[in-house]
Amino acid sequence: MIEEFFHPKIVKGNGEVQIIGPMPFNKKPPFNLNRPTILVDGGENHNLKLSSRLFSIGDGDSLASNNPAILDFKLNPDKDISDLKAAYEKIQRDHKNFSQFLLLGFSGGDFAHQLCLFLDSLKFLTYATSPQYIQLLSCGSLEQRVIMLSQNYDSPWNVHLKGEFSLINLLPTSSKHVIKIQGKVKYSGQYPLECLSGSQGLHNRATGSFEIENTFPVMLVLGPEIS
Repeated sequence: MIEEFFHPKIVKGNGEVQIIGPMPFNKKPPFNLNRPTILVDGGENHNLKLSSRLFSIGDGDSLASNNPAILDFKLNPDKDISDLKAAYEKIQRDHKNFSQFLLLGFSGGDFAHQLCLFLDSLKFLTYATSPQYIQLLSCGSLEQRVIMLSQNYDSPWNVHLKGEFSLINLLPTSSKHVIKIQGKVKYSGQYPLECLSGSQGLHNRATGSFEIENTFPVMLVLGPEIS
């Protein structure tokens, strides 16, 4: 199981925001009604009694009420970006104090939407000027958890888990970018980040604590046995 995940320059709970999407949940999601929250389009459908609602945004196509007027920021349905990407752009403009992003209600739907979620999230992290991460907590058909990491900057990412994990890169990158893994893992060392654009980062195994240093955003995908 994953027992610990942290960065020395990130204080847990400080700079944390949850972003809630439209997908239904087949088990109880780990909502925190007191955590700052952004609702993306049909995220309004969950009817949460939030004490710290930041804003809602979307084009209204997944709203159960079919009433886009309830959204704080109504987008043109003919836009060429996703509702989530529009939320990320607003965060970049107006809410730059966040470092930890918890995504719920975005998995288990259309595969194309799922892939774009990963791409938009990793792209968002390329603009980070300090350590940030985005954690996808699945309550749908994708039962693996995904943590997307920005560049680590001057301190490594620290992970403590027991089980299988993969490291994957989906964005175009150059040969100057590298990733370094060291600690209690089966496969360790320093590699060009380009290697993770294929299958080289699949199915590593941890038996305790290890560190990740990366000069470009990367996905840490936890195996199905890790809770």
